[in-house]
Amino acid sequence: MDAAAAASSTIDVDASTVADRADTATVQTLPIPVIEPDEDGPSHPPIFKPPPPPLPEGGLRPVPRPLTTEHAHARHARKPRVGVTARISLAAASALVLAGGGSAFALSQLPEQNVSVTAESTLVADITGSKVGPRMVDPTMEPTTTPTAARDETVPSFDQSLASIALCDTDDFTRALKNGDDAAAIRAAGGAEQFRDAVADGQAPCVPLTDPTHVWVVVDKTHALDPKDYAPSPRQQPSGMESLDGSGLRSDAADALTALDKAARKAGAGQIALNSGYRSYKTQIGNYGTQKADRGTKGADAVSARPGYSEHQTGLAADVVPCTDGSCATLDDVAGSPQGDWIVKNAWKYGWIVRYEKGETDVTGYEPEPWHLRYIGRDLAGAYHDGGYRTLEQFFGLPASPDYAD
Repeated sequence: MDAAAAASSTIDVDASTVADRADTATVQTLPIPVIEPDEDGPSHPPIFKPPPPPLPEGGLRPVPRPLTTEHAHARHARKPRVGVTARISLAAASALVLAGGGSAFALSQLPEQNVSVTAESTLVADITGSKVGPRMVDPTMEPTTTPTAARDETVPSFDQSLASIALCDTDDFTRALKNGDDAAAIRAAGGAEQFRDAVADGQAPCVPLTDPTHVWVVVDKTHALDPKDYAPSPRQQPSGMESLDGSGLRSDAADALTALDKAARKAGAGQIALNSGYRSYKTQIGNYGTQKADRGTKGADAVSARPGYSEHQTGLAADVVPCTDGSCATLDDVAGSPQGDWIVKNAWKYGWIVRYEKGETDVTGYEPEPWHLRYIGRDLAGAYHDGGYRTLEQFFGLPASPDYAD
């Protein structure tokens, strides 16, 4: 029997026959005709579909009732609901995973806190559909910014704290400070430039700029000597050079001035003599008093330091004069002399700087003194020269000091 005949005989079965055979175990299957091959590919083998289930008693299947609104509500009530917050969280997480790659995982490892995330692309989450699409920007809208809390400048930054710990809490550095070994302290700081940077940036609170025992001490009209009657020790005369007033210098400064004089002579610049070196607190009382009597207070303050405010009292300052054929000139003869010109170019190589340069009166409070040299050591003098500084106040990041407080 072919497929058409089988289909015809099945259709002619009446309802009573179906009812009589409803509970029989043998059910005839219906073959589906073979699909002939076409250009898209080979044909499929016969597929057999199982017959519908047997009819219940009475011969009729129950007709499904239409789904009413009540049924729909009841069906949805049985399903677990996902809250809006959860949907937003899931959608946002999806956006982060797609937009930021591993950013979502990285954020998940952080402790619970409020984290502001900047997406790495212009993808945004569609909350209602949990989709991700390109951000649509309205060119007519003004950009918005999120206000941030003002930074408290009084709180040290992370870098400042590290620098302070790295310098002031380093055994080698603090040991050198305690022992008064300035050269070792500078080496422990990484060099003169690093030392200066730390001090100027306020990252080395353990370095006292007003301690007269250190070569970096700053003495000006706002930084007095402490104690006011300080006297350096040991002191000595520079070797091999003339001292016109018989005064000496602190030992390290005296040796450095001897080296400077020898180098100037070797270079053909001529001989240099020490006109005035160390002055005690008592001596400065007389010197300043003389100037005040001649010039008045304002005039005296421009050319002479008040007692307790003089660099000469540290033993690190030297007033020099040029000498020729055994005869020495005055302080006013230094500028423009071969010795004076050589000092401007080369003094730093021996640890000296010209302390009161022309054009810096607004910072130092003194008129130019090309004869007044100040010893700060070779390391710091090199950094001073290389950095193009012209005053110690600028070098250490201090404010200008043109006037006394009173």
